[in-house]
Amino acid sequence: MQAIYEPKGAAREYAPYAMNLYRGCSHGCIYCYAPACLRMTRREFSSVTPRGGILEALEKQLSKWIPPKTVLLCFTCDPYQDCEQEFRITRQALELMDGKVPSVAVLTKGTLVSRDFDIIAKNNWTIGATLSCFSEEMALEFEPHAAFPVNRIAMLRDAEKNGIKTFVSIEPVISVDEMNMVLENISDLKLENGVRIGKWNHDKEANMIDWKSVLQIAVKFGNTKKVYIKNELAKYGDPPQELRKMFFE
Repeated sequence: MQAIYEPKGAAREYAPYAMNLYRGCSHGCIYCYAPACLRMTRREFSSVTPRGGILEALEKQLSKWIPPKTVLLCFTCDPYQDCEQEFRITRQALELMDGKVPSVAVLTKGTLVSRDFDIIAKNNWTIGATLSCFSEEMALEFEPHAAFPVNRIAMLRDAEKNGIKTFVSIEPVISVDEMNMVLENISDLKLENGVRIGKWNHDKEANMIDWKSVLQIAVKFGNTKKVYIKNELAKYGDPPQELRKMFFE
């Protein structure tokens, strides 16, 4: 088993390398694509376990090869879901990469990542938060067991105070109003590694969203912050090329 792998397709728009530390996720996001990709039912996916042998595989891989570009944690799970408090798999993975891997980006809907600010700051790595919505009502409906968006934003603010680079993923966009609220509430952040904005796919509710308007809002926000518009959203117009340059290489 290779712990660190090269993602393909839309996942490659986030980082050239990735690692998934858990099998499943407890956040319960109704828009999540991962169960289908892993051929798991949502019930199976919600029963989370560490990936068997993942730390041993990582240690072995790093003894032979150091990834020269950014490694993202994680695509098919959240590295800081609640069970990380018990298993500490993410913390142990970071410790194995400490001083070796030049670029790591953590993406989470949790706030437990603050526990690991020390090792992330020390290595000049990056922390990101997924923010598909802002209102508490929508969060409870669409991602019922994740940290509230306001708390994720507070975590990013604390990370920046600790000298840590940050980014935000607004993917999937689930409504124009929620997207606008997210953008308003992250406008004071530095977000050195930008904002990624992508559409909602594979769901009939996504067809009700005005994607041209979403793209226009994304382009406008790109006048004040670094923005990357993902490929599926870019098809709804002709966004400036500077908004089509990926941040992690």
